[in-house]
Amino acid sequence: MNSSRRLAWIPDQPGTYALVLQCNMARRVKIGALGDLTTEPGYYVYCGSAFGPGGLRARVARHMGVRKKKRWHIDYLRPFLKLEAVWYCTASRRLEHEWADRLLDLAYRTTSAVVPLPGFGASDCGCQAHLVRLPFTPVPANVRARPPWRHGIVSVAWRR
Repeated sequence: MNSSRRLAWIPDQPGTYALVLQCNMARRVKIGALGDLTTEPGYYVYCGSAFGPGGLRARVARHMGVRKKKRWHIDYLRPFLKLEAVWYCTASRRLEHEWADRLLDLAYRTTSAVVPLPGFGASDCGCQAHLVRLPFTPVPANVRARPPWRHGIVSVAWRR
């Protein structure tokens, strides 16, 4: 299934999303004014929200492209990573901070998960970062909330 058909699975409603990205080689990437990020092989999960026109589908479509005006931190990093999956939820409230917190908890509980660049994706909030690097394949359960804030997460594989 090509990317356009996968994109059709993602609704044009508002919601929260996570990009699951894979890195195969180390390199140094300048992330705008935030600074340099040195990539390492593994998986990166970036959390965001899409409450503007076109909702989740429009935001994910933008992130699929690698040649574009750089507006967000992820725009600088995206050309160097392969999109593996997109997780999304059409909840009416922003869950990106909660998802990022769950990933940060995972990073702190394991010695191998890290925050590659503090402040990444979080310049407009108080979160430490909205990006975590993991040495293992992430699953949606890594961001699922504890009760009573349960929410359904749909995963769309990109490279299969």
